[in-house]
Amino acid sequence: MRTEFFPEAARMGKIDGFWFMQDGARPHRTDPVFRAINEVFGSRIIGLGSTDRFPGSIDWPPYSPDLNPCDFWLWVYLKDFVYKEQPNTVVELKDAIDKGARAIGPDMAKRAILSFVERLRFIVNSEGSHIENILN
Repeated sequence: MRTEFFPEAARMGKIDGFWFMQDGARPHRTDPVFRAINEVFGSRIIGLGSTDRFPGSIDWPPYSPDLNPCDFWLWVYLKDFVYKEQPNTVVELKDAIDKGARAIGPDMAKRAILSFVERLRFIVNSEGSHIENILN
């Protein structure tokens, strides 16, 4: 995060005014990880256990629907792409992941973002309830 993600996010102007959404994976919830995020995003963190560490942050809601395009689209896309390539070594796996990520063009990214907006509308219209039964 410190050597690649944060510098790239800063270069793109995606730090000030933006929130960092942290998933609930245990390795992502350690004190060093939260401190690193806090150094860059301040208390603008959405994460399981973040409110214990940083007042003003937002706790990850339990059983929340997948709103993040990485959760509802990117990981599925990359998994399908990588399995199609059938890598046999770690190097081949990394190459397949890189190739899959590079294959994401502007149109594909735009559709994922529009789907995100659609999911947000469904959430608002359903007053915050789960939407997977509506979308699937």
